[in-house]
Amino acid sequence: MSFSITELPLYQDTFYRYTINLEGLQRTFNYYWNERAGAWHFDVKNADGTPVILGQALVAQYPIVVDYPLKSESMTGYFLLLPNNPDTRMDPLESSVVPQFFKFYYLYQLPE
Repeated sequence: MSFSITELPLYQDTFYRYTINLEGLQRTFNYYWNERAGAWHFDVKNADGTPVILGQALVAQYPIVVDYPLKSESMTGYFLLLPNNPDTRMDPLESSVVPQFFKFYYLYQLPE
């Protein structure tokens, strides 16, 4: 069983977007700090602007969207926010902490 792991960039800005190729398709990511919730969130859209994931909170060390039915959108994997140093006990709910002390990944199983 082989997996593909793609690192997704994180930045200090409280709102930013970029386009990246995941599972062979271009996806646009929007990241934003939600002051009211006190957490980072992200959206994923197809190249044509069709929403795939909206308002998903970044949660550390949890397989984000692992249980979402996204196969119809050609997304079979999940997202993972991991600390740069596993011994660090940083709180990802602080706006400046996530880009500095965490890495964000998309993982999916390669077809055999």
